[in-house]
Amino acid sequence: MFWTLLALLLWVVLGGFISYYGDLQGRRWGKKRVSWFGLRPKHTAILITSLTGGIIAILSIGSAMLLVPTVRNVVLRGEEAIREHQHDITALKIEKKTSLELFATTKAELNSIKEQRRIADAKLVRDQATLAITNRQIKDIQARDAKLLAQDTILESHVAQLQQSVNHKQAEIAQKSRYALRLSREAARMKSDNVNAAFINKDLGRQNLSLTRQNVLMAQSNTDLQAVREQITAKNNELQQANGTLAALNAGLKKAGDDLRTSNEAIYNKSKAVQLQVFGLQAQVKDLTDREDQLYRQLAGTNQSFSQSYSALRQGHLILRANAELARRTLDAHQRADAIRHELSILLSDASMVAEMRGATSGENGRAVRIIAKRVVTSIGVENADEEASLEALVENLVGSDAPTVVVVNAVNNSVQGEQVVIELHARTISRIFDRGAVVASRRIDTRQPVDRLVASILDFLQKDVRDSAIKKGIIPKINPDTGQEEVGIVGPAELVQLTERVRQAGGEVLLSAVAATTLTSADPLDPGDSRTAGSGRTVVFQITRLPGKI
Repeated sequence: MFWTLLALLLWVVLGGFISYYGDLQGRRWGKKRVSWFGLRPKHTAILITSLTGGIIAILSIGSAMLLVPTVRNVVLRGEEAIREHQHDITALKIEKKTSLELFATTKAELNSIKEQRRIADAKLVRDQATLAITNRQIKDIQARDAKLLAQDTILESHVAQLQQSVNHKQAEIAQKSRYALRLSREAARMKSDNVNAAFINKDLGRQNLSLTRQNVLMAQSNTDLQAVREQITAKNNELQQANGTLAALNAGLKKAGDDLRTSNEAIYNKSKAVQLQVFGLQAQVKDLTDREDQLYRQLAGTNQSFSQSYSALRQGHLILRANAELARRTLDAHQRADAIRHELSILLSDASMVAEMRGATSGENGRAVRIIAKRVVTSIGVENADEEASLEALVENLVGSDAPTVVVVNAVNNSVQGEQVVIELHARTISRIFDRGAVVASRRIDTRQPVDRLVASILDFLQKDVRDSAIKKGIIPKINPDTGQEEVGIVGPAELVQLTERVRQAGGEVLLSAVAATTLTSADPLDPGDSRTAGSGRTVVFQITRLPGKI
């Protein structure tokens, strides 16, 4: 800065000296009336003044460049420095945009953690309410079952009493029927005696009076018997009506008994189902109680750790985001279990190395990563699956696979510096998605727009068109550990600057296309490599086609 100010001050002084000295020489040569190249003396004086000023300026600038290195650098490298400054400004704008996105994502993650805590509390309250309702339902069912059993006992006693009454009535009817039959036989015998007495009345004249008396007595007896018969007939009618009533009552009782048996069977089945439901509800209650105790223990033991984790997220250094990819490894088809275990061990070692490089620490398993514990349903119930069980389950799924498979290691949640990263393994079958020379995506770009808008168009093409097309075709994206965004490849600043320069040099309106440099599978990244060489690591190239039109 000092030399620049000094140079500017010298140039101001030099300008004044050139004006003075040039004017002095012009007047001197004008007084001498000198004429050069056939010019008039006035024009010759002007020419001498101009040449003198130019020579002095050239000598002054040359002296300043020789004596002051800063001035020499400004004169010789000024344009290049301005271009580098513009590139630095563009890079700073990109970095600022990334930082803002990172801040917004971090804020969203914190809000998500708060919402998850609120949902967990609400779920605990709902589980407690559900448990209270279930307990009330169990008590209601038990009371209803006891009431039904009491009603069943009362109905059975009532049926027994009715059956005894029916048996007693039937015995009385049978006894009265036998008495009526005996009276009928006696009346028939006495009628036969009256007929015989009429035929022998003459022979028994002497006994007429006594027989008449006997006839009177017999008439009275017949009257009594007729009254008794009428009484018996009325009684028989009453007994028949009572028998019909008893038959109807017996049918009703039989139907009531059948209904009662059906009801008893339904009540028994329902009671059995209720008992099974009660057992199930008791098991659920026990499970809910265990879960409630576990949640209470977790809440009691993790309140402080949650506050510490929240403080760590607020103040600590976030090293990995949720779902961030740590490593991936491709497994060939038809591999044995031992080979798969070896490949998975290498994959976990790679993931642990990446986690340690980002600031994680090793845990009890000797690695900076650990597989999340799961609850799986087996033939004997619900069991907890640790890291070894999860690996064995993954090995069983991959043994004998008919197609190549890629196993990806992703972080389960956000991780801060100094803790072990919780991970999960995902296996996906590899498929062929792009042939060599296939166009992944393309976009029309106007190179005449300002540089910042041109760079924004190219970035939008890379981050949206190419990424969306590749993901839609089936490529497995990689989650950026810093931003949490899905990526299908990485274009570095150098490649971006070179691509921008190539697009600008094409001029006019161009068609920018991303073309597969080799056959791409779902596990391959889109890597442009170095655009100046055709290295073996390149999987995609950018082609620029100038479109016809006015420039």
